[in-house]
Amino acid sequence: MIRGFVGTYSDRQTGRNYAESLLPQQIDYEEGQRGLRGRLFYEPETGPLVGLEYAAFQRHYSADDDPSRVGQGFVFAPWTKQYWGFGPSDYALVVHLGYRFPQGRIVAGVSYDIDADDDFPADHSEKEKTRRFDGGFGRLILTW
Repeated sequence: MIRGFVGTYSDRQTGRNYAESLLPQQIDYEEGQRGLRGRLFYEPETGPLVGLEYAAFQRHYSADDDPSRVGQGFVFAPWTKQYWGFGPSDYALVVHLGYRFPQGRIVAGVSYDIDADDDFPADHSEKEKTRRFDGGFGRLILTW
């Protein structure tokens, strides 16, 4: 199975009273997004199942919204404390292991981060170490 998508995320805040807002100023943010997910699965009617998945997610920015502008007045980085953590891209391999039974299946998985998310700018004081573990999950799926 292969799936892909193209989309846009935007966040706008206007007005004069920002007392209720975490960002006390006007915001006009937009990013383009595209993704791709491909899976290879061995899943018999009953018994052990195994799968390998490739997932890619890319963000695209205009010059005004580019998170690489940390230190140049980019408003979201100091607020989220993520800096490059929400862009520009993520690539991962996911391993699925589980068991299928007549009324459903149970699956566990772990994700290996291909691009290592070393996303903080070089001059950032809290620069993270390169990490390859990108999360894990468990699913119990029941059918009737």
